[in-house]
Amino acid sequence: WTDRVANMAMAIMSKVEPEGGSAEGGLFGYAWAVLSGKDFRHNGEFYVDELFAPVGGGPGTNGFDGWINWANAACMGEIYIESIEVHEQRYPHIFEKVEVAIDSAGAGKYNGSPGIDVCYAPMKDPMTVAGFFDGGKFPIKGVLGGDGGTLNKVFVINRKTGAKIREESLVGMLTINPGEALLVTGDSGAGFGNPLERDPERVCMDVKKGFVSVEKARETYGVVLLGSDPEEFTVNYETTAKIRREKGGK
Repeated sequence: WTDRVANMAMAIMSKVEPEGGSAEGGLFGYAWAVLSGKDFRHNGEFYVDELFAPVGGGPGTNGFDGWINWANAACMGEIYIESIEVHEQRYPHIFEKVEVAIDSAGAGKYNGSPGIDVCYAPMKDPMTVAGFFDGGKFPIKGVLGGDGGTLNKVFVINRKTGAKIREESLVGMLTINPGEALLVTGDSGAGFGNPLERDPERVCMDVKKGFVSVEKARETYGVVLLGSDPEEFTVNYETTAKIRREKGGK
């Protein structure tokens, strides 16, 4: 896989010359898959389409957080991500969820981008999902003290209750029946540098955006926030400095 080779090259470069390298970036899973079946809206006409739903996985680099539309090393953000609404008009599928997964980003002085969870289902008739993906067993790695990213996972769930029926392999063909949905928990980008050195104001903004929880802000980044309304959170610099010293930060 060229994505794995590219990731290794970027990570090696960061150790040789941090100005020119990065952490490892995400791979891709069932958010990109070939879907096929029959469309009840068009007299059972057969369809086949490759889905390109939003995916994250951008690696942290020196000076910058990971790009949330990274996708993988082969694309580096330069790919057309289709409109979910347009897809639902063209094909007999329904999207239950497309959202950023909180606390999924590889933490660092510069974060990897968070993963994106995608859940989709057939409207009526069974849907076949096919593909060959990566990142389900061996997570990507951070560099220079940064945390690694999350894994790609895929589950068949009960569409009505959300209960997981089974976890699927990232390789092969699946049949999603009426009443079921496919839940894809996409991998995230890895972090660059020590999370305890991240600008506290960046951490505060991450929390406001819903990328990081208040608890992880304190535990991983050593940042304590003041306030009860997320939109009005501010950094408690005195306590933050104390906690970071206790955790071995500067």
